[in-house]
Amino acid sequence: MRTRLEDLLVNGSKVGALVRVEDGSGLHTQLCFVDPGGEPIWLESHIDYQGDPRSWVRFRYSQHHVGVHRDLTRPAGVPADTIPSYASFLLVEELASGNDSTMDYHCIVEGEPERGPVPMELRRTGGLVEEVGPLGTGNRHWIDASGLTRSDWQGAESRRVDDLSSVLDGLSDDHAASVRAFLGQYETREPQDRLS
Repeated sequence: MRTRLEDLLVNGSKVGALVRVEDGSGLHTQLCFVDPGGEPIWLESHIDYQGDPRSWVRFRYSQHHVGVHRDLTRPAGVPADTIPSYASFLLVEELASGNDSTMDYHCIVEGEPERGPVPMELRRTGGLVEEVGPLGTGNRHWIDASGLTRSDWQGAESRRVDDLSSVLDGLSDDHAASVRAFLGQYETREPQDRLS
């Protein structure tokens, strides 16, 4: 199992956390933050796949704060390079670890699967990978020898941190409890390894 912990910042101030767990069954993500109006937001994504995220068979997505829940089995006929959007950072890391400077793929937005697969492209220039396409033109990701270090989501920024206490620091009690509970679901499965 590999765990990736990130602080979520807006204008340099911490507003939440982005937590990802990749295990033998797929990728599990929780994003919790306080929006500019002060409302607490909780999003979760679970993408089922074995090995390559492009082989996904199902995703479950929840916007807990508004009661939106989606459960989608991979539709027949989608392009083979299609991924749910929460798995795009895995393609960023794949591109960063190879010799290519671009990667084409299709993306399904978990909150709007009815839009269907949308063509996207990743472009790498040195230590920067940019998402280009109707879903993410402007999203930028910085990489180094250890992998993805931070991302700019067109207004919010996420930065990798090395331990749970760092990601919990500054969160509301409810968000901290949510992150602990989310990670607790996976603790007993296998020893942890940081996803870089």
